[in-house]
Amino acid sequence: MNKLRRVRIAVMKSLTTLLLALMLLSPASAASLPSHYPETFTWVGEVQSIRLSEQKIVVEDRELNVGTVISVHRLRNSRTGSLADLSMGMIVGCKFGQSGQLLSIWELPDDYAEKSGTRAAR
Repeated sequence: MNKLRRVRIAVMKSLTTLLLALMLLSPASAASLPSHYPETFTWVGEVQSIRLSEQKIVVEDRELNVGTVISVHRLRNSRTGSLADLSMGMIVGCKFGQSGQLLSIWELPDDYAEKSGTRAAR
């Protein structure tokens, strides 16, 4: 009985350690994102170009058409912003709809890509 109890305790400790490691490595917790942020993004990268007149931005060499319905979410402001709130060099996460249209852009911390491992390949 004593040996079985020690095995159970060892298994529980291992499972607890594994769950804690997985939680710490998840993108949302690794980058300390606000609770209302999504857990994953379709595309993550650095804003390289903003062309408001053409309603286009470039994120990690990918040109994205943005419509007037796009929502931009800022880290330090809970209000939904617009394309004018974006700046070159900003790290963002993009969410797309099922038909491929860009739905929303989320400002991310500068170290998000390194901590989460989700940065788009260059």
